[in-house]
Amino acid sequence: MRGLQPPLTPETLLSQDAEAVRSWIRRARTQEQRVPAQFNWLGLADAAAFNARRNADLVPATLDMYPSARRAALEEALLAEHTSLRDDGEGSAWLARALDARRWAEAAIAVYDLLTGKTASRERRGYQDSVMQLRAYLMARIGIIPGDRLLGSDDLLFCFFDGLRFGADEARARANMVRERSRARERAPRLIRDLQALRAIKNRLAPLALLVESGQLRPPRSLQPWLELRDQLL
Repeated sequence: MRGLQPPLTPETLLSQDAEAVRSWIRRARTQEQRVPAQFNWLGLADAAAFNARRNADLVPATLDMYPSARRAALEEALLAEHTSLRDDGEGSAWLARALDARRWAEAAIAVYDLLTGKTASRERRGYQDSVMQLRAYLMARIGIIPGDRLLGSDDLLFCFFDGLRFGADEARARANMVRERSRARERAPRLIRDLQALRAIKNRLAPLALLVESGQLRPPRSLQPWLELRDQLL
């Protein structure tokens, strides 16, 4: 008699390497892999994101710290998922850490995207913010690769400005009003809506602020007022 198989959980998956987990997620999304009805998708996404950040922290230097020829070789190897470089051990060590971080991040993002598609529209923003924050974290520690789906920064800027409903001056005015009315212990629906809107802007701004602070992104003029306003956004 065959022994019972242990239940499939994020923990059992995470005992494998990043490539195996990424492959399992791919099969699950195309329904080639059976998945328990109560499977903890969010737990898997958050754990994969943690592993991505942990590996990114071990990358010894960002791409812009290398001479142009070395940077180009590292970028090419990372995007092609080569596991080593022909030149020396230093480049291969960098690549191993960066590649692990990238694979774990892609696994996490695939699950966050899956959850976004299954969630009511008002709740999707949290998963989308998680994706943007994870990508920014990797860019801050690995470097920006223009045009790359994971390490490219252009769409982070687009997503921030595309979601704005008012400008920086109005945001400052609303933040001041929320503070004043909160001190008076008001709980009007308009106050709550403004508070939620300001916090949403602050969350979307966080990945861009991280890239600016890490020196990976030179902020365009249109972003500067928002960065200066960030601490006032509640």
